[in-house]
Amino acid sequence: NVLIYLIIILSDNPSLGKLLISISILFFILLFKFSISLLHFSLISIVAFIMNLFPILYPIGMFLVSILVAVQFIDYCWSRHDLQFSACISDLTKNLIPYAFAGFCFLLLITVPIINALVPALATSYFTVLWLHRQGNIPETK
Repeated sequence: NVLIYLIIILSDNPSLGKLLISISILFFILLFKFSISLLHFSLISIVAFIMNLFPILYPIGMFLVSILVAVQFIDYCWSRHDLQFSACISDLTKNLIPYAFAGFCFLLLITVPIINALVPALATSYFTVLWLHRQGNIPETK
């Protein structure tokens, strides 16, 4: 029934059909871009999980997990500024140590009951300010 109704509407208004087609194309482009970044970060999380199974590789695995926690929150800034995936990776590699350290701190805060409810808002705010400061968009105060 919904399909028949949609066909009737589109046959009455061809510009609406063009709009629907352009929205569909945009949706699939965004889905493709999202799936590529999701695949990369899923592979990193699988590698971190496997590394955490072996005690000798635990520090490297925790470093990767810290980076993933940081990326979860820094992604807000990346998406708000519509950065390409390559620009996101470039930003991550330039700021690897600050992101990893802050990600580890927030990872520790996530483990504390009651405080962990506040961590997403706090981490998003912190990483937004950190990213803007690193980009030079926030002037330093004296």
